[in-house]
Amino acid sequence: MTSTYAFQSFNAYNLQMSMNASELGPGPMPFAHFVVKVASRCNIKCTYCYVYEQADRTWITQPRRMSDAIELATIARIGEYLAELGNQQALVILHGGEPLLYGAQRIERFAERLRAECGRRGVDAKLALQTNGTMVDDAWLDVFDRNGIHVGLSLDGPPDVHDAKRRDKVGAGTYERTAEGLRRLLSSTGDRGSPPAVTAVIDPAARPRDVVEHFLGLGVEHVDFQLPDVNHDSYPHAQWPLGTFGAWLIELYEELRRIDRPMRVRSIELLVGLLLGAPYGGDILGPRSFGTLVIDTDGDYHAHDALKATFDGATITGASVLNEPIRSLVTHPMVLAHTDKATAASADCLECPLFSVCGGGLVAHRYSASRQYDNRSVYCTDLAMFIRHVEDALTQWRGDRIDAVSAGASVATR
Repeated sequence: MTSTYAFQSFNAYNLQMSMNASELGPGPMPFAHFVVKVASRCNIKCTYCYVYEQADRTWITQPRRMSDAIELATIARIGEYLAELGNQQALVILHGGEPLLYGAQRIERFAERLRAECGRRGVDAKLALQTNGTMVDDAWLDVFDRNGIHVGLSLDGPPDVHDAKRRDKVGAGTYERTAEGLRRLLSSTGDRGSPPAVTAVIDPAARPRDVVEHFLGLGVEHVDFQLPDVNHDSYPHAQWPLGTFGAWLIELYEELRRIDRPMRVRSIELLVGLLLGAPYGGDILGPRSFGTLVIDTDGDYHAHDALKATFDGATITGASVLNEPIRSLVTHPMVLAHTDKATAASADCLECPLFSVCGGGLVAHRYSASRQYDNRSVYCTDLAMFIRHVEDALTQWRGDRIDAVSAGASVATR
């Protein structure tokens, strides 16, 4: 489990390009991602997990699996909402816990029901799934392929990096089982159309070059590198002096510029897009973003999952698929905090010239018990370093292109 959803980058760029600000208007951003918690338990025990290992304890009273009635209501609400929007493309992400604990038959049933609902309403919802990979076998590949389910997998890097934080319930490392699941997924994309995206939580002790080379060696082409979910009350300053992650991200960026083989990295794609004028970002960067709505196993609507790392009950909205349409959540304060970030940003953030690019960072990283979310991100220094470095690189690139075009024109007129 990690703080954001790898699949937000699966269609976010296409959504940005297909919908411009004039089409959306000045109002609240619509939901484009629905994180459906079909299972509320996990078969491994990651030390940094915001669901089971941090401040929030709501999982204790959640049903272990989504019931048939809640599943039907969830799919109906998603179809209803998309029809109201006028067939905007959306992404439904089966999540957990570990969603494969829901069972192959139930996941296949969910896919069939979602297709039927979307077909009946004339709308489009792609289906994805985020897994730790330890349970993936040939039978699961068949389920994914038959239903066109795009799969994302959590893997932090080489064995020593991954196993330091992602261990099973008896304390054994999970790297080999996860890597085997990844190899299976990479060997057969079927109707899923694209290879699996990998979500990796950054360990600043691991060299970016080693991590990148490891992923490339596995055949991974798309990685979502994520900052650990800490805030002003939990950040370990002695272990990670301010700027630690900024330096790591800069080194990652330069490593990706150095290598010949392509690797897509979500944070870099978002940042470059914003610096070049993209109208929207994601939950981690940019002042505006398409919305993400979480639907738990009991049918309750929740705000962005990463808030679970802040305090107990932080994501609760008080609404459910059983009593509220999805459209009623678009203006919920904790939804707006992620989609229109100026509504919840600190005065310091709003006055900063980088806010138009960083958007104050992930909302959960701004939290402190004394001031709630009225703070700069605990990663403010790091984000500023990263943004300015990439901005300088883009400025240099543009200058080199202009010089090259000018030199070519000069030669042509001689």
